[in-house]
Amino acid sequence: MKLSYIIGAAALCLTACADPEISQPPIPVTPKFPNSANGLDVFAAARASNPRVPAYQGPTRMTVRTRATGDDNRSGPFAGARCTLDNEYYSASFTTPAIIELPNYKQTSPDVTISCTDGTRSATRTAEIINLSARDRQTSAGATGGLIGSLVGAGLNAAMGDLENDTWGYGNVSLFLRPQRQGQ
Repeated sequence: MKLSYIIGAAALCLTACADPEISQPPIPVTPKFPNSANGLDVFAAARASNPRVPAYQGPTRMTVRTRATGDDNRSGPFAGARCTLDNEYYSASFTTPAIIELPNYKQTSPDVTISCTDGTRSATRTAEIINLSARDRQTSAGATGGLIGSLVGAGLNAAMGDLENDTWGYGNVSLFLRPQRQGQ
């Protein structure tokens, strides 16, 4: 009998604590200089006259979610925050949770700043491009070899550097909404 209560409580927690599903389609960023862009490739025109301009690798996706403290003082997923993603080349406006589609220039991809609010709480975070393949190699080494595997994986990643076929992206972003200070 006690086991069924424990299983029921665990299932309830997993259901209540789960992140809300993303029901909207992916949202592409909008280039700030559309005449210089080709779709998401904001450097297309510049690359035509300068071969040193970073090569476009196609789109990459970033999932953005928000969390907040509820009336019960428990932290959890929060859907419906109004957000902007911005840098000097492109921007997007969306409601969380969302998948944002961005241009990928591997390690030369510009950082993005994400700001979210629900009217009384807000959060801002800067996301930078990361080598997802190297991160996965590191995670895999740690999962299979524990602390020693993590150390060996870190050493191998440092020695190998960035590989030609590595996948780059921004990873997933979670922002914790906090009460806004007076005057913000």
